[in-house]
Amino acid sequence: MEDYWKSVQTIQAERGADYRAFSLFSATHWAELLGAAAVIFLCAVIYYRCREVTRHQILRAVFVLMLADEFMKQAVLLYTGQWNVTYLPLHLCSINIFVCWYDAIHQSRWSKEILYALCIPGAVVAMLSPSWQRLPVWNLLHLHSYSIHVLLILSIRSFCLLADFARRCIISAGYWRFCVQSQRRSFS
Repeated sequence: MEDYWKSVQTIQAERGADYRAFSLFSATHWAELLGAAAVIFLCAVIYYRCREVTRHQILRAVFVLMLADEFMKQAVLLYTGQWNVTYLPLHLCSINIFVCWYDAIHQSRWSKEILYALCIPGAVVAMLSPSWQRLPVWNLLHLHSYSIHVLLILSIRSFCLLADFARRCIISAGYWRFCVQSQRRSFS
């Protein structure tokens, strides 16, 4: 718990520049990836079952959660005196928050294409090869990094794609259940 509020620079100063809390595709990394995938899939199923008005509200809520997540990170770093210019929201994933903001307000085709072409693949690649390996797993910035990337994957386009995938899985599961039950009836 003593490392919870520490930044990357603080951890590296204490433990050395080569410190890694976990390696790529270790048990810890797989657990985090599977947890993120489960959350994303569950949200897609919920999104699929909602009406259009509720879906729009969900998308706005995702954007508000992204803003709150980024604001919390900035506020904690400022309060603890660990903030520096590298924490400005100018990284690819942070810039996508602004694109999500624009899309939440204007719903333009241009913003959806950027989210689909840059945001989702970038967030997935970031989850597969995280730069936050240098942080302990139970650390605010580590948890922020996972949560912001999950929220980015849950952005406008991916919800539509994931909801369609969830619909197909639900239909497929129902179809296979029907086939198995039909086979049982025909053999009895």
